[in-house]
Amino acid sequence: PALELGPQHGGHCHTRGASSHPGQRQRARRKLYVAAGICLVFMVGEVVGGYLAHSLAILTDAAHLLTDFASIMISLFALWVSSRPPTKTMNFGWHR
Repeated sequence: PALELGPQHGGHCHTRGASSHPGQRQRARRKLYVAAGICLVFMVGEVVGGYLAHSLAILTDAAHLLTDFASIMISLFALWVSSRPPTKTMNFGWHR
């Protein structure tokens, strides 16, 4: 048999998006919320520990966790925007 690299269901490449697996977006959002919570817990712990130990290195690592937290929030915002319904000017919705 020939090796086929395209979609198996006969649709276009943009039809395989989030609509093919409705729970996939919720799972991704839940994982990002968990990662954000863990990041916040460790960040607060590092800020308190760095302050009490007078350690600039630990405080700097807490600042690094702050940038990680910001990137997780940007990802959550992107998931929210991509779930918006199509409008008159955006025929395919915001997913693309």
